[in-house]
Amino acid sequence: MKKMLTPQKSPEFGLLKKFSKKLLAILFLVLTSSIGFSQCTASFTAVDNGNGNYTFTNTSTGTTVNTVYNWSVTSNQYIYLGNSSNSVSYTFTNGSHTIRLIISDSAASCNDIFTQTINVTSGQNCNINTGFNYTIGTTVNGSVNFQSTTTGNFASELWVYGDNSWGASSNHTYWSNGSYVVSLIARDASQTCFDTTQQTITISNISSTCNPNLNFTYVDNGNGNFSFTNTSNNYNPSGYFSWNFGNGQTSWSLNPSHTYTANGTYNVSLIFRDSSNACFDTLIQQITVTGVIPPCTYIADFTYTDNGNGNFSFTSTSTGNLIHYWQFGDGNNVTNVNNPNHTFAANGTYNVVLHIYDSLFTCYKWKSYTIVVNGVNGTSICNAGYSMYLDSLTNNIIVTNSSTGVNLSYFWSFGDGNTSTLAFPSYTYTTPGPFYLCLTISDTVNSCTSTYCDSIGSNGIVLKQTGFTINVQSPIATSIDEATKNIILNWSIYPNPFKENVTIEFVLKDNSAIEIFATDLIGNTVDVISNEMMQSGINNVKWNANKLSNGIYLVTIKTETSLQVKKVVLNR
Repeated sequence: MKKMLTPQKSPEFGLLKKFSKKLLAILFLVLTSSIGFSQCTASFTAVDNGNGNYTFTNTSTGTTVNTVYNWSVTSNQYIYLGNSSNSVSYTFTNGSHTIRLIISDSAASCNDIFTQTINVTSGQNCNINTGFNYTIGTTVNGSVNFQSTTTGNFASELWVYGDNSWGASSNHTYWSNGSYVVSLIARDASQTCFDTTQQTITISNISSTCNPNLNFTYVDNGNGNFSFTNTSNNYNPSGYFSWNFGNGQTSWSLNPSHTYTANGTYNVSLIFRDSSNACFDTLIQQITVTGVIPPCTYIADFTYTDNGNGNFSFTSTSTGNLIHYWQFGDGNNVTNVNNPNHTFAANGTYNVVLHIYDSLFTCYKWKSYTIVVNGVNGTSICNAGYSMYLDSLTNNIIVTNSSTGVNLSYFWSFGDGNTSTLAFPSYTYTTPGPFYLCLTISDTVNSCTSTYCDSIGSNGIVLKQTGFTINVQSPIATSIDEATKNIILNWSIYPNPFKENVTIEFVLKDNSAIEIFATDLIGNTVDVISNEMMQSGINNVKWNANKLSNGIYLVTIKTETSLQVKKVVLNR
């Protein structure tokens, strides 16, 4: 009786079985992946529309909305036809032309190229025949004049000089002796007809490979700014220029501009380098800078003493030996006196301004204090007067009307034909001036008329060339007067400028009734911040200006005897 032998399942057999299953699974994934993601294929058809015009229609497969297309003609010379996903058209001359379509899709990792050559017979014949002669110069080493003899319907020519340079010019200068293969390429307007010819020329008359003629001109634009123009010639165009302005600053521009920050004499260097021919040359010119305006670091300030009966002594504490010009606000001015004495004819509030400036008007500073005159005896008379100073934030002019009298009427003449009858007008000039500003007041009670005039722009006030604005305001105090010094020891406003909330901090020597309010530049009260009795020592008052628009405001602290003001800027 025959018996069949049954093989035993060894451990090796079990491992082989597991490995075979994994191998089949990997093969399955590879096959399904290949089936699910087919490769894109570029293709197109060509249709002859006659007269050399062809339309090429995209028939590519496996593309998506992310596919990018690039059509071009690659025969003779590269011509870009566009990136349409549908079709492109072009007009050819007769002959053989190769068209190429490149498709790419980075998202699907797909790229393909398809080319097709067409033989055009319905267009115009390409009848360009290039040719040229040349003459080697004798007066300029290395110079060559090329003369084109090209015939046919060409539209443009390009010279390839054989020294790694090319251009449309028929004149060229070589910088080294040797042989050069010169090519002339001509083409028609449609860029489908080309012809090229070549000749080898030999240059042997160059005696020096480094003989540039360096030169430059310059223009002083004022205030230290200079424009430099490179006018060099006879240099290898493959070289490069650099500049050294003599003050540690340099430039690689061909025609640079440079601003000096200090007056003086400077050696300006124009440097040329041509590493291919070991050529280096430098031209140095000396220039003198005189137009730099140094920063004005002087300080204008003064103190004053009330001597009684309207008489005041003023003492300048300004720095620098500058010209002094005083405006007392009552129609009286004085120049070139550092420590004047002045008597006011009527009680009132006056804005006294000290202007200091140099003889060239390159440095100008001012300081103003508002003083209260209340010691004049006798009948008060009318008196027209104002002072003016530059608003450093806006570069406009602030005019303080400190005229005195009873029941006054006002007449301003702005010096350009325009007038106003307001006490505190605002007026904009469209040109820089100067203008003769006159104020006439009339006191109907005392039958008094007074006029005061001054020239805007003649007292160290720098005006904008496009015009400026004057803002007339009342003479509110702008600093601490003698009486207030005994009550308010110190005060500040912070932050300044501010966006919405600001802190007013001051130190009182004694308990006192304090009123704090804000006005605009023409004296209108825009907010009453505080009005109460305050204790001696440090006091802090918070002001929220959320209802005001951006601008400049004057915060005033008023005591029983006087005022003092600080300027704040609201800028959200």
